[in-house]
Amino acid sequence: MLLCHTLSIGILRQKLPCCALNQVRIWNLKTDANFVLTVDSDDGGGAGGGGGGATLEGVQFITCLSYCSARRLVAAGTNSGAVVMWRNTVQDRFDDDDGWKSLPASSAGSAVRGLSWGAAGEVCALSTVRQVFFLHEQERAVSFYGGAAATQVTPTAVQIAFSDREKAPSKLVTNVSIEQIKLGEGT
Repeated sequence: MLLCHTLSIGILRQKLPCCALNQVRIWNLKTDANFVLTVDSDDGGGAGGGGGGATLEGVQFITCLSYCSARRLVAAGTNSGAVVMWRNTVQDRFDDDDGWKSLPASSAGSAVRGLSWGAAGEVCALSTVRQVFFLHEQERAVSFYGGAAATQVTPTAVQIAFSDREKAPSKLVTNVSIEQIKLGEGT
């Protein structure tokens, strides 16, 4: 397998002479099997028919691509500032889209110029026109107490649902990244 641009193993990025490119082609050079992972404007990413992730608005195309063999992740940066990732969930099988799961998209705010994984795959450095970010994966925060459930739905938002169907769910959005949620009496 081959990754155009920066890596000698992994993924092949399809090249077209237009600026509407929103696909990553995975191609096994030995078997000639290939498929496409797509950055969808509706859901942030998709493997075949799969999706899930943050909404991406406007015309976008992939500006950079990086593969982390330690975590089996493909990360793609776009001109609109989105970072879309797909995880290979089937060990040593890259021949079809069934083994790839789309992860929620993140937004860097401005066009992504480069992505680079650390040696152990713990951190992904992201370079934009204005800033440099370091992305680190964390587990989703959840908490349950007294008929209420709080679930982290984005890095900065929590959805609160109640077992009492008469109470409407609510969403809490913060300006900071959420690391932990704790529901209890008086909260």
